[in-house]
Amino acid sequence: MIERLKDYIDNLKSLESERRAFAAKVRESAVTLSLEDAFEGTLVSEVPYAQFTGRVAAADASFHMREYNSIDMLLVRTVGAVFDYDCGKLVKTSYVPGTRPESLVEITYSLEMHDVNWFKSLFRLNSELGATLNVMESQKPSVMLVDGALAPLLSDKPSGDSSLGPMYQDVIAKFKRVYETAEKSGIMLIGVIKDTRARRFMDLMMRKFGSSRVISYTNDVSMLNHILRENERTCSLHYSSGTKPSVMKDLGEWADKLGIMYLRASAMDTPIRLEHLSSQSPSKVAEVVLALSKINETYAYPAVLIEADLRALLDMGEVEHTIRSLYFNAGMQDINLDLRRNSRPFRQNSK
Repeated sequence: MIERLKDYIDNLKSLESERRAFAAKVRESAVTLSLEDAFEGTLVSEVPYAQFTGRVAAADASFHMREYNSIDMLLVRTVGAVFDYDCGKLVKTSYVPGTRPESLVEITYSLEMHDVNWFKSLFRLNSELGATLNVMESQKPSVMLVDGALAPLLSDKPSGDSSLGPMYQDVIAKFKRVYETAEKSGIMLIGVIKDTRARRFMDLMMRKFGSSRVISYTNDVSMLNHILRENERTCSLHYSSGTKPSVMKDLGEWADKLGIMYLRASAMDTPIRLEHLSSQSPSKVAEVVLALSKINETYAYPAVLIEADLRALLDMGEVEHTIRSLYFNAGMQDINLDLRRNSRPFRQNSK
């Protein structure tokens, strides 16, 4: 095993060296992109830093799901955090619907095993989008940050014969309503993705430079970690080019109005992916997120998103209390609900 591990280490070192060389090549060649692929032509731009003044909000959801023989139970808590800044100084905080809102419980009775993951994903999206709409409509922020993408993933869409079709359509309708509300209210809507393995940027690099080992084995963040310097961003790219994935087709005309880019707010942290509506200036979007992310050199991320995440976090004691209440009040013993894989009395922990 040690020899095998050594082979992996040598390969990683070699690949990282190739990434640095490719990054230098990209910067030196002054790559430009066509408007077919991007909303801007220049690949890399510097982002000026300016202290933020205004109201910024973020919405997040925390959820926990338990699967049983006859039911599936999901607990979710959604929170909106609202920060008011004056020249970079936080002057006011508020929360929607409160600092520690009650979690919601959803129980389903007859899901097929392959539907469970779709249900979890759609329920989370539905909750987060509902919280986002609530915050935008009630608080009127100048900037609305979403923890995650501004469009559903391909894995979020259930199969055609799934009973979750109407739930998916409801999520699509809410995505569209979020876009419409942002545009009509003049709210800068930004999706912030802290960790991603997307390859949109690398796919464009393949079209520019041809296929190679370093391109095939590298995702966007791994490469842009070498290309981007502190306070730099990529140009805003179209969400997709050519044939659109089915989930993007479901968004209708909005699919062509979504842009993505990467921003590096600190030399000691990796780039983050930003998503925005094409009606919003990519430069302004990057400037706002940069200003809000200059809180820690090793964790360059907007404070309001961190706060929303912490406020939404479900306590495991609360989860266990809810489960015990379900057992007791339904008059059911644990043996009637638990799956065998959650018990396994004959398996011992490794020492």
